[in-house]
Amino acid sequence: MESGPHAAEAAAAACAQAEPAAGPAGGTALGGPDGRHTAAASAAAGSGGGGGALKGRSPPRCTTLFAWRHAVSPHLAVRLEGGAGRAVTDDELIASTAVHVRRATEELLQRSERASRGSLLLLETAGGVTSPAPSGRLACDALRPLRLPCVLVGDPRLGGIAATLSAYDSLTARGWDVEAVVLVGSAEAEQVTPAATPPAAHGSGHAGSSSSSGDGGAPVGPRPVAGTVPLDNLTFLREHLTSAAAGVHRLGAPPPEVVGVPACLPPPLGHSTFRDGLDPNLSSWLAASLPAFSSLLETLQRRHAARLAGLAASAAAAEAQLWWPFTQHAGLTHGSATVVDARCGETWTALAPPQTPPPAATPATGSNPASALKPDLDPALVPLYDASCSWWTQAATPELQTELARAVSYAAGRYMHVLFPEIAHAPALAAADALLRGPGAGWAERVFFSDDGSTAIEVALKMAFRKFLADRGELSAAQAAGTAPPGADSASGGAAPGGELLVLGLQGGYHGDTLGSQDCVAPSVFNGPLQAPWYRGRGLFLEPPYVGMRQGRWQILDPPAWLRRHHPGELPSWASLDDLLGGDDAPGLAAAYRAHVAAAMDEFGRGQAGSGGGRLAACILEPLLQGAGGMLLVEPAFQRAVAEVCRSRGLPVIVDEVFTGLFRAGHLSAAAALRIMPDIACYAKLLTGGLVPMAATLATGDVFRAFNGPSKLFALLHGHSYTAYPIGAAAAAASMEVLTRPETNPNLCHPCRCPKTPACAAPCGRLLPLWDEQVVLELSSHPLVSRVVAIGTVLALELGGTTSGYGSYGSMEVVQKLRDEHGIYARPLGSVVYLMVPPTARRETAAWLAGSLRRVLDESADATDRSPGAAADPVVV
Repeated sequence: MESGPHAAEAAAAACAQAEPAAGPAGGTALGGPDGRHTAAASAAAGSGGGGGALKGRSPPRCTTLFAWRHAVSPHLAVRLEGGAGRAVTDDELIASTAVHVRRATEELLQRSERASRGSLLLLETAGGVTSPAPSGRLACDALRPLRLPCVLVGDPRLGGIAATLSAYDSLTARGWDVEAVVLVGSAEAEQVTPAATPPAAHGSGHAGSSSSSGDGGAPVGPRPVAGTVPLDNLTFLREHLTSAAAGVHRLGAPPPEVVGVPACLPPPLGHSTFRDGLDPNLSSWLAASLPAFSSLLETLQRRHAARLAGLAASAAAAEAQLWWPFTQHAGLTHGSATVVDARCGETWTALAPPQTPPPAATPATGSNPASALKPDLDPALVPLYDASCSWWTQAATPELQTELARAVSYAAGRYMHVLFPEIAHAPALAAADALLRGPGAGWAERVFFSDDGSTAIEVALKMAFRKFLADRGELSAAQAAGTAPPGADSASGGAAPGGELLVLGLQGGYHGDTLGSQDCVAPSVFNGPLQAPWYRGRGLFLEPPYVGMRQGRWQILDPPAWLRRHHPGELPSWASLDDLLGGDDAPGLAAAYRAHVAAAMDEFGRGQAGSGGGRLAACILEPLLQGAGGMLLVEPAFQRAVAEVCRSRGLPVIVDEVFTGLFRAGHLSAAAALRIMPDIACYAKLLTGGLVPMAATLATGDVFRAFNGPSKLFALLHGHSYTAYPIGAAAAAASMEVLTRPETNPNLCHPCRCPKTPACAAPCGRLLPLWDEQVVLELSSHPLVSRVVAIGTVLALELGGTTSGYGSYGSMEVVQKLRDEHGIYARPLGSVVYLMVPPTARRETAAWLAGSLRRVLDESADATDRSPGAAADPVVV
């Protein structure tokens, strides 16, 4: 199999396919912590005919996949022999291993069911758990896409307990399942009889001490101790790994089997395998070890069967116990849940539905090594590329996942959790500093941490309203105490004598699903009577002009009626996204935008004054892209006009960058890309790289000082038990470092990478283009597509000829084909299909995703052409 982007993750399916219910058990023997295993090899054995010491088992076949002339660590051998073409990348290592495993699996499965049930595939690594792979990465990281069950070869010698447990922790911290720990040489451990307990001092009152007889006789002598104590590592490791506390992380899975076998003596002096055959010491060792290894194999088979049974039962258990978000349970079919066994970078390992063949494509070559296996395997694990970035949160490729997880693990071990009022700790300071130097550079002075994006918006609204009132001198001690001043509007809870405080926003916006965040957007399916009976839109929501690519050019799509009134002439279009974002605003168009915004605000104000209502006190925008609204790109000049008019009228400007910030829309700050200087900004999702929930609200010094006052009542009385929890803050600091450093983010525009002429002189806070321009142009002219948006890490298109809106099923068929035929997991968004990659993803991955989408659309268009009598909506399931 050829190598390519994500070949590692996709090829892992072949190894997962080595674990069908009626097939062989797959396993990985990771070398001992002392690195004594130096051959990278695989072995396959069946339970067919054969004799000798194997007692009915067919003899094993061993294959060395990679070897070098120099007897040194693989990464050193590669350096020494690199000129001879001996370098092996991680993708090549995984792909070659997967192909070999696939072929061996096919061969074993061709035998009878009984034979395949007794078969074993064993992959032995070179060196120890954290020994370098040929690429120089640690073996446990380089092989992580396979995530086969592990047999850890421990160390029975003095100091071996520490080495073995360190290796075990290295594996579990990376999500490996350690099924067994084998200590070679522990069976001959010395047995020592403990010394008798010495007599206690006369008169000692310690519990268990000897005491004098009542008549003043001699003290009672030493107490004998029965039995012997083995001087080995096996006993402690078994007791430790089977303890209740040590098993908490296993989520109910059994502890690893701990097995000891005797040591194998070296061959006799002068013995030649080629001349004399198997040496007598090895023959004796094989016979002596056979009972232990036979028992171990049976245990591994039982655990393997239990693992598969647990995975197969997960869907039914989920359907019976879970209440999924954004899901109509009444419309689900039995077994429709996607059971995810693991994640490596952007790719899941998921349980395929029964009787479903594995996906037929990978990011690398369009072919899947698992596709050659029998399609009726049940169950089977298949790779699924997470093209929704798990609701827009993921930042890391496989190479970076371990480092982000390590940051979280370190913080958990060091801090667990501490409350935050008047508390300082390193993770919170590091995260705040990264935010202030990053998206907050040049304007923000303070960071307020919260738990998610919706809560960050709630905090931002409180900040903005306080700033608005403070600027007008409308704060008082009575207001801080919650008592309404004379003449205050009752609906506003005594906030100000001018009436209820309202927001100016845009139609199509979405700022979260808590009550306050839902009230600051226009009516929608998310805050309608079925979802939020308390909803009351608290503000003015302008209809924005949207931009998309159609027929190869960026243009204003379906211009609002107000725009035609204010700008009756021809509307501009743009050849590229850079022209749209970076060019000067068309003078007539910018003036039309400002005139409309000002007129709408004036009209709204007059209406509120006439009805005794409220007043606009803040502006809230999703800069550039409205995600939940349908991946809608708002015309940048319009958002600039909104912010400009609001600022001229003293309204604080909030930018909701929960979705668009931190490079999701291609820029560290989407507001900065719009050339908008906010008062308040909200960040979440990518903030922690997809590890844990956390959000941050950044504010100017003026906003912060608006909360100064004579008592605590004037402070920002908002927070939750886990505010700025060290684990989340550490994840945020690590994610920000990964995203903003050229060394870890290969897509970060940098003087040495900048495609512009002249190149930027310093990092400019934007990503290099990820989506192939030609493919995007072709998609924009596709007969099934009405618009395309390709910006930053997002590629979205709306299907024409379908019912639009969130409740539409227009994209379901395309989404389902992406999954079934290409191994791409996407989420439908009404009539919109969108694909997403982490900001650190390879450009080849984006090209594969876009190409797969193009092929699905072409097939759908061909099917429509062949069925002229089909329904008008060809892509509705």
